[in-house]
Amino acid sequence: MATYEFVCAEHGSLTITMPMAEVTATLPCPSCGEPARRRYTAPGLALGDATARRLIEATSRSAHEPAVVSAPRGAPMTPRRARPIADPRTARLPAP
Repeated sequence: MATYEFVCAEHGSLTITMPMAEVTATLPCPSCGEPARRRYTAPGLALGDATARRLIEATSRSAHEPAVVSAPRGAPMTPRRARPIADPRTARLPAP
């Protein structure tokens, strides 16, 4: 079953649920009987399971408030290299 919106000139919009095979371009208004024209609206899509909803929410949230991270999630942390010693006597020694 799909939800459709129709507009009557006198009574405004009507929201009706009916099978997709039975929908027409006009429908008699339940109040006055005049033909109400179908208004095309955005479809009401289901958001899916909880994982999909979390992904959609995280994506929309990151568009306005991106998280500051030091590395991608799940990436192994690499050890930092030791700073080179500034002493010229040890500059030619091999690094550990």
